[in-house]
Amino acid sequence: FFYDKSWSSDNSSNKSEESGQKMRTSLDEVTRRSSKSTTFLAHRMHDAMIRKNSPSLVVTPAPSSEEIQKRKDRKNSLSRARAAKLRERLKEIQGRPASTWNEEERQLIQQNELQRQSKNERAKKRATTRRAEMARILKKPVGMRTTTERSFVGK
Repeated sequence: FFYDKSWSSDNSSNKSEESGQKMRTSLDEVTRRSSKSTTFLAHRMHDAMIRKNSPSLVVTPAPSSEEIQKRKDRKNSLSRARAAKLRERLKEIQGRPASTWNEEERQLIQQNELQRQSKNERAKKRATTRRAEMARILKKPVGMRTTTERSFVGK
């Protein structure tokens, strides 16, 4: 953004201004050199220009819950499609002898195996936690159990 110094109330003269040419300076120079009123004007002009030229500042209505749900459904379906494609690729790779795999395929198999192991470990940890919680609840007399504990046990 450039600010035309001829608009300011600052009456400092310059040879280029005297010859009828308007000296243009950046907003930083205007704020550094000029009076407070000129700085205020420069900032107002700069802000107005940004609002006018920036499409990201246009106020748009909030999406409805239906639109949000459609977006989520689309994202989920794309994710499921990617996962299915990856499973097919892994199945195709594993169907061949390991000696024919290239480096990219080896990394893909290794990454999948690490993810699978991590997922299994998390599931085992959840199951252990569930069993410990169940054992703790079952040690209590039925009359002393809370509503959430009763629903957890299923009685």
